[in-house]
Amino acid sequence: MILGKDSRNLIDELKNFKGVKINKLYCLDEDSFVMDFIYPRYNSVSSLFYDTNSIVISHRIVDGIEKWKIIASSSMVSHILEKLENTTNLIDFKEINLKKLERLLDKLTDRNLSFLKIAHKQGLFDYPKRKTLLSLSKELGIKPNTLLYHIRKSESSLLEILIDEYYSLL
Repeated sequence: MILGKDSRNLIDELKNFKGVKINKLYCLDEDSFVMDFIYPRYNSVSSLFYDTNSIVISHRIVDGIEKWKIIASSSMVSHILEKLENTTNLIDFKEINLKKLERLLDKLTDRNLSFLKIAHKQGLFDYPKRKTLLSLSKELGIKPNTLLYHIRKSESSLLEILIDEYYSLL
C-alpha cells in the first residue's frame, strides 16, 4: 500500500527502475494505491520461493531473524529445504502436511464443532458475554453440562492442533 501526496512520484520511479515488474496497480483515491510488484533478487530467499511457485503467506523479521510462512508444492519441499540449507543460516524448518492436519481436524465431531460455532456466534466467548451458557443451552434445548462438554471437547481439539502443529511457526 502506498499512501501520501508523493505516491505518484514513487510509483513513477518504480516503473522506471530496472528490475521492478509491476503486476497490478489499484488506485484507491487520489493519494493512495495498492501495488502488486516483483523485484527479484537472485540467490535470495524470496527468489527461491518465486522460482518454486511458492506462495508467501507472511514474512517477518524479529530480532534479526527472518520468519517465512509459505505454501509450496509437496514435490518442491525437499528442493526448497536443500537450497535454504546451502545458502542461508537456517535455524528451523517446519513442514505441515495437510493430510496430518485433516486427521487432527477429524477429531472434531460435527456436533462438537456446530455447538462451538453457535456459542461463538451467539457471543458466549465475548467480554462481556452476550449470551450465558444457561441461556444458550435453553435455546438449543440441551442441558448446560452437555453443551459445556461439547464446547470443551472442541476447544481441547483445536488447542491440540494449535499447540502441536502451529506453535513452533509463531
